[in-house]
Amino acid sequence: LTTTQVPVLSTGDIKALTTTEVKALTSGQVAVLTTTQVAALSAAQVGALTSTQAAALTATQMPALTAAAIAGLGSVQVAAIGSAEIAVLTSAQIPALAVAAVAALTTTETAALTTTQVAALTATQIAGLTTSQVAALTTTQVPVLSTGDIKALTTTEVKALTSGQVAVLTTTQVAALSAAQVGALTSTQAAALTATQMPALTAAAIAGLGSVQFMALTSSAVLALTTTEFAALGTAAIAALTTTETAALSTSDIVALTKNQLTALTTTDIVALTTSQMAALTTNQIPAFATSQIPAFTTTQFAALSTSQIPAFTSAQIGAMTTAQIGAL
Repeated sequence: LTTTQVPVLSTGDIKALTTTEVKALTSGQVAVLTTTQVAALSAAQVGALTSTQAAALTATQMPALTAAAIAGLGSVQVAAIGSAEIAVLTSAQIPALAVAAVAALTTTETAALTTTQVAALTATQIAGLTTSQVAALTTTQVPVLSTGDIKALTTTEVKALTSGQVAVLTTTQVAALSAAQVGALTSTQAAALTATQMPALTAAAIAGLGSVQFMALTSSAVLALTTTEFAALGTAAIAALTTTETAALSTSDIVALTKNQLTALTTTDIVALTTSQMAALTTNQIPAFATSQIPAFTTTQFAALSTSQIPAFTSAQIGAMTTAQIGAL
């Protein structure tokens, strides 16, 4: 059939083509199929296209493929389709692409997807992206990912995010992160988290922060944590607090610290506690300090304790005090 004859075939004729006949079409014949004919193609017929035939599809033809037909595209065909053709896929076609087909997009094609196309990707497709594709997403594309997409990111994909991508995550997206995903962040990524994003992390996600991530956080990010988030921090994160950060904690944050967290404070952090923070300690918290921590307190800190707090010390803690500390009480 000539390129003049092919366009006059009816949709019935197109639908009647067997997959073997479809494979017999030349790239020239494929290129002259009308949009009406393209719309008549089935998933099986589209899946039968060779890479040479797929490469012949035009930007005019691509939007005409039905969602059902699009589902027939495999990684071989998608890899052969031109960037201009990928760029015109509709938001109805994008979700119909097979996971393998999406994973076949080049990093250039991935970065060229419109925000509408990115928003149309399903959580399953997102989970199937390669690390190169994840890293290729632009800072304009990342914010349009749904919470479902964010939750679908594997820890390997999370590690592939650039610091620039992490910095543009919306608070809604940050709130969707799991403890495993937060725990997968590299120090470079953690350093990119902003003071605006930090309060959005759930208590469950905060628990995923380890010493590596916590030490990388900026002081403004650390101090932006809510009282609830502070209470959820693991002991490794607490131990990673700098003296500047410790001294800047609000009295509400101090009161929220648990027994295990208080025990995790380093001796340098203890020295950094302000008199206001000392005065805020509850009678339930004071007995939590280990005897090894007691000598680190300064006489000024002990002098700030109220008469109602002093009786909360255990006999073991009193035994660990220096004479100067006892004199300051």
